[in-house]
Order: sequence, then C-alpha cells, then structure tokens
Amino acid sequence: DGSEDILELCAEIIMKAGEIQAGEGTSKTDKLVLRKTAGSCILRVAKDGGAQSRVSPAIFATLSRLFEDEDKSVKDLMLQKVYKGTAVEHGKLPFRFASLFAMVVHDTESHIVDRGKTLMRNTLLVMSKLKQSTGSEVVSIMPEHILPWLVYLLVVNKEYVDPEEDATQVSQAFKKNFEVFFNNVPTDGQNSA
Repeated sequence: DGSEDILELCAEIIMKAGEIQAGEGTSKTDKLVLRKTAGSCILRVAKDGGAQSRVSPAIFATLSRLFEDEDKSVKDLMLQKVYKGTAVEHGKLPFRFASLFAMVVHDTESHIVDRGKTLMRNTLLVMSKLKQSTGSEVVSIMPEHILPWLVYLLVVNKEYVDPEEDATQVSQAFKKNFEVFFNNVPTDGQNSA
C-alpha cells in the first residue's frame, strides 16, 4: 500500500537531518520543516491500526533522533504528538512510543527535560488506569511494556554504539534515561487514584 516506502523516505530525511539536495543545498528552515514533517508522518502511519507493525524497530530508532534534535521546536512537536497519540487518545499510537519521552533527558534546556519526565509520568498513569479499569493483562497496556523499547533505543543510539565511547560515561547516560522511566512508574497507590 506504499506506507513502507513512505516510512523509508521519512527515515532517510531524518537520518540526513533534513538535507535532501546534493551537498548542503537545503536551507536551514527547509531542513527544520522536513524533519518535523518526516517525524509527524511516521507517527501518523503508526496510528493506523493495520500499519503499526510496519513501523519497524529501525524506523522507530531513527524517529528517536528527533527527540535529541538540535532545534527545540522539533523536540516540542514530537513530544506533543507522541503524548497525544499515547495518553490523550488512550493508545491510538502504540504505547511503546512513550519510551521516546526518556530520550530528551540529556537536553540542555531544563524545561524540555521536565516536559519529557512529566509526559512519561502521565502516560504511564494512563496505561496503569487502562489496565486497572479493563482488568486486562494485555501486555501492550502494561507500563512495563515500555522498558524493552527504551533499552532498544539506547542500545542502538548513535552516540553509544561508538566503540571509542567511555563505557562509564555511557552507563551514566543510560542511568539517566532509565530513571525517567523507573521514577515515574505508578505504584499501586497511584493506580487507584
């Protein structure tokens, strides 16, 4: 149906940081718009129930780069869209996408970091409440479902796959990402609130 081609094109745009011309011919503004559009398109395809599986782990990892983008407006848009699809729309966007919130933890702007933490907490609460209200043991609505996706994102992150990276620094960086998740997993008392 063409969605795989669209996803591949969007991933390529993200990988090239929005550069679509030979050399450095694309303006900074156009690159910004292209990155936002590519990320939004991947999220739109992921919301399509039949296409969820088409967003491969590789495309998912590529999307995570936008949560570490150089431009604040890209990160803001991606945070907003993932939150809307997961928490506000109660899982129309697969809950695994909430793992992306932890990717902003190393941002230089504290309000972006705080927003990522808040959105993670709110999404985990929604998941927990859905699980409780439905009495379902469906893995996809369990807050714990996010953790393997977060691990995957960290293992394939372009900064950490470099063998030259100091293992201690990488471990400390991973710890901050995991804290965003573990510090926000609802306790049993929060579930009933």
